[in-house]
Amino acid sequence: WPSTSSASTAFGLLLLDRFGFRQLECVFGMLIAVEAVTMAINFFSAQIPAKEVVLGLVVPRLTSQTLPVAVGALGALVMPYNIFFQSSVVNARPRDGDTDDKKRLLLRYMRLENFLMLSLAFLVNVSVVCLFAQGFHNPDSPDDVELGLESAGEHLADRFGEVSKVLWAIGLLA
Repeated sequence: WPSTSSASTAFGLLLLDRFGFRQLECVFGMLIAVEAVTMAINFFSAQIPAKEVVLGLVVPRLTSQTLPVAVGALGALVMPYNIFFQSSVVNARPRDGDTDDKKRLLLRYMRLENFLMLSLAFLVNVSVVCLFAQGFHNPDSPDDVELGLESAGEHLADRFGEVSKVLWAIGLLA
């Protein structure tokens, strides 16, 4: 079932690309928005201290023990795959830059779009990391708890309710 879903999605997006670049961009924008909304709802329903998260992003407090974890998280949250994907989307876009003014305007909008999309992806990833840190970091719990994509929904439902599981699934599908 998962491979059929992935294949159908891939062929659907390829078909949509035949109708034009803007339609494909619109679908991706909607999917990213759905993912952002579902993860934000989970973030706030889990009562994560948002003020502390923002403060930690601005002024990190790291010890020698937490530094390796932070470096690993940074590698995951900087999202190199998103940078490559976004640059590919921008490079594939039709350009009308026959004058210097048009080229400057085009570059300004491309930079703005890159900044907005990568910032939104970063916030989604921070929401996911915070949600799982809030829900599953318990020094008193046994170390044999397996947590992955397959079991995440069940753990979220146990900790935060069935709605969190549904929102997690919708966000992942998006």
